[in-house]
Amino acid sequence: MQAERVPSPLPLPGMEARTKGVRLADALAVDAGEAARLLSTCRKTVLREIERGHIRAFRIGRQWRIRVIELEAYMQRAEQGQ
Repeated sequence: MQAERVPSPLPLPGMEARTKGVRLADALAVDAGEAARLLSTCRKTVLREIERGHIRAFRIGRQWRIRVIELEAYMQRAEQGQ
């Protein structure tokens, strides 16, 4: 039995890009550097937004990981001016 693929709710810029052979659209979470690239900002800004609680993230070892759905929610809030 094959698992059903669920498409990402919102396409992010660069979703067609490949990271280590895995399509970003298939990724559940990205690191701060990839999140910065998707948001067209720098890694430091992403880390600052995580510290402020504006982007929900979790750590694996020393690296921050952000769920793609959290990035989408962050972008929607930014568009609404919140």
